[in-house]
Amino acid sequence: MRSEWSGGGPPADGPSAEQLRDEPMPSRVEFASVMMVLLGTFLVIAAVTEWADSDWLGRRQFAVFGSAHAWWAVFDLVTALLAFYAAWALYGRQRLTGRLLALAFAVVSAVRWMFFIPAAPVLGVLVVAIDAVIIWGLTSASDWFAQPSV
Repeated sequence: MRSEWSGGGPPADGPSAEQLRDEPMPSRVEFASVMMVLLGTFLVIAAVTEWADSDWLGRRQFAVFGSAHAWWAVFDLVTALLAFYAAWALYGRQRLTGRLLALAFAVVSAVRWMFFIPAAPVLGVLVVAIDAVIIWGLTSASDWFAQPSV
């Protein structure tokens, strides 16, 4: 069916900008956001245990800032903040910002946990798999991300 155009702007073939903005978030993107919050929370716990010289990854001897584990704790806290902000941006309808930050988080997190596969193989592989699911959820919904944000 052809719509009538009365001039003064482009013809109205398709949904309006308001309808596009009101489209609900795809469930795979929402799942990726929830998983980022879950991994961010886990990273905060991991950072605290690394900072406190816990032995959950094996017995270690080190001082607070004289150790690579203390720097891993700082790195984990920064990565967790990135995950929380990316999830918030996706829920706050800042689609482009949220997607870019979420993809950056998932890639950095996957690479980071690949370093821990020799020390904790099950945990490392599990976190990398969750990161892969986050990447899939964000890249498979490109049509939703192509629409204008609020």
